[in-house]
Amino acid sequence: MDGRVGEVDGGLVEALFFVFRPNILCFQNTVLKYLHFNP
Repeated sequence: MDGRVGEVDGGLVEALFFVFRPNILCFQNTVLKYLHFNP
């Protein structure tokens, strides 16, 4: 049971990272553009 739960947790973490990483990069780009145009 423990091994199976560990695999599920690992997959969930990878899935969340895969989903949120592009959003974080987009957010960073938006902030950089805002700072660039409003020094």
